[in-house]
Amino acid sequence: MRQTRDVNEVLAADDVHAVIISTPAATHHALARKAMEAGKDVYVEKPVSHNIHEGREIIAAAAKYNRIVQAGTQYRSDRGLQQAAAYIHEGHLGKVLWGHVVWYE
Repeated sequence: MRQTRDVNEVLAADDVHAVIISTPAATHHALARKAMEAGKDVYVEKPVSHNIHEGREIIAAAAKYNRIVQAGTQYRSDRGLQQAAAYIHEGHLGKVLWGHVVWYE
């Protein structure tokens, strides 16, 4: 395994086919576009962009360079949360009218 602090070195590497972008949020949009221009598929953490325009540019880059781009958080793939969502969708709580969430992070 090699390490570098230079994103350009990673993007130039022929043996790198995909990148995970989990840098500070302000860099997500630019790095995603740059990675797709370099022929890499992209997984980018939220927020993907700061506005709709930047988000549309990422979608356009994926189409232009025929790349896969995915955005999300690990919370959606948590098994417990998937089971809780299925429980609710199966109607075990009846018709849900309102929800309240407390978030500590």
